[in-house]
Amino acid sequence: MEKLGKVLKLLNGKNEISRLHKEYWYKIADEYEWYEFYLLLCKELKFEPYTFEQFDYCWQYRLLNHENYKQAKIEFANLVAGFC
Repeated sequence: MEKLGKVLKLLNGKNEISRLHKEYWYKIADEYEWYEFYLLLCKELKFEPYTFEQFDYCWQYRLLNHENYKQAKIEFANLVAGFC
């Protein structure tokens, strides 16, 4: 749960990462764009990132483009924290 808290804190803050997340959400980014953003977030938080294949598996269970922005953030945070 520690990872989840760190991700949510970053996504809920007023910073470049949260701005980019909203930008990707608004444009309904595809899985390749989300993976690029995911890698950026992992680098920022010093998390070991998934391979694209692992990310693709999680992508199938998480709604990163959920119509409700708050839920979309939760979905993305759970993916980053490892809850696929």
